[in-house]
Amino acid sequence: MFHPSRLPATLKLLPAVAFMFLQSAALAATTTWYGMFMNGSKIGSLSATSDTVTEDGLERRRMTTRSQVTLTMMGTTLRQQTDVVTVMDGALRPLRQEYTIVSGGSSTRIRAAYKPREIRCVIEAGGSSSTKVIPIPAGAVIAADTGLPGLSETPRVGTRSTVYSLNPLTVALDKTTVFVEARVQAELAGSRYNAFRIVTTTPLGKAVGLQTADGELLWATLPLQMAVFRMPEAEALDPNAPVPAHSEVGAAAPAGKSERPQQEDFAALTAIVPDRPIPSPRTTRHLVVDLGGLPDDVKPLTDGRQTAVRRAAAGGPASGTTYRYTITASRPPTTAAKLPVVSESLLRYIRSGPYLDMDRAEIRDLARRLRDPKRDAARTAARIRAWIHEHMTPDYGIGTPRSACDILARRRGVCRDYATLFTAVARAAGVPTKAVGGIVYADGRFYYHAWVECWVGSWTAYDATLATDFVDATHVKFSQGDPTDMMQVFRVIGKLTAKVVSYRK
Repeated sequence: MFHPSRLPATLKLLPAVAFMFLQSAALAATTTWYGMFMNGSKIGSLSATSDTVTEDGLERRRMTTRSQVTLTMMGTTLRQQTDVVTVMDGALRPLRQEYTIVSGGSSTRIRAAYKPREIRCVIEAGGSSSTKVIPIPAGAVIAADTGLPGLSETPRVGTRSTVYSLNPLTVALDKTTVFVEARVQAELAGSRYNAFRIVTTTPLGKAVGLQTADGELLWATLPLQMAVFRMPEAEALDPNAPVPAHSEVGAAAPAGKSERPQQEDFAALTAIVPDRPIPSPRTTRHLVVDLGGLPDDVKPLTDGRQTAVRRAAAGGPASGTTYRYTITASRPPTTAAKLPVVSESLLRYIRSGPYLDMDRAEIRDLARRLRDPKRDAARTAARIRAWIHEHMTPDYGIGTPRSACDILARRRGVCRDYATLFTAVARAAGVPTKAVGGIVYADGRFYYHAWVECWVGSWTAYDATLATDFVDATHVKFSQGDPTDMMQVFRVIGKLTAKVVSYRK
């Protein structure tokens, strides 16, 4: 059975995007509440609280945000709570952050300590911890610094700033541009305000916020058709509360709706509908597809399985560039390299990493059980795929990255979990393995998906959500590496168009 990925952890980016606005809003009030909407339907709430703490005799600014989101995902209800605590110095430079994401009975915590040249992140999930060190680019301004317009002074129209912020999904720095576009008058829930329109460009897309001169966010439209609106606490927490009346004075008022919109399925909302169907996708061996809207900072991957050639700028609503992808799928070899695979170029793919916890006994024991008796790499990879497919159950209600041990203990999850467990067990068995993020075709759409590639003499794709070792040509790869690298696929979510050029079995 095919399990398309819906990448629910993408939702962690929503508070991160809003956080750039909310830091300034919270400086002027103890707690500010916001309702969260998607396509006009209420999906949750967001609160921002600011206070001061004293550490080592120095006053620090502490910012706490909490988001609570409920979504429909492949017909399943997904709930996710994300808490972010940031401690800043007097100049609003971040000193440390702690992210806690809870969903579907699993939790993940990321603790980040900011140093002059690096951010040291400790990732805790499923009873295991790992560390990832992120270099800070020379001269980079980290989000929460006074370089962010509106944090410490009245915004000035025409000001453009570049800042970096920690993305808890990829555990990496995202580059963000903040532009103070115009001074406007805005109305929200019957009150009028002098405000600034601020455009924030993130890897996920553009966010447009209306912020007062005092630094209070009124509302913001976010990527993936999401939005936040300042609301009283009771309304922000009310799951049936409508979008409050809002407009820029003199601009066209938002179109009214006669009834409260029904929440759309998030997987369907973010899927890509191509210009024509692909019959029998699971047996497709060759696919040529033009994908438009790839951001300029996404470098297409070309290897022995797929090639990507730049075509032209995408037309219509998509921005970015069009690439022609050619994917040729073949069945894995029945015999291949012997274990252990010894190669300097492959060492990083047999090491542990975030969420892999390969040093845990349960992962090592499973790897020993599934390793081919003759130490054949291809047969080992096939045995691992078959075991995970047989013992895992799809569950679209878990919306947080999980460790391999957590997945093994509760054998439920989505494609991201299948790929994480596969990567950990295969590496522990000595098979160099990459976690892969991309898209795959099913039921008339391309869905965001995750699988793996194993070195068995050459890089070969395996997808434990499938009942076969054959990975069809509708699997198109955008990111690869460790599980956090796999999550880089978020950079294309909601941006792509697809034109099927040709296909064959």
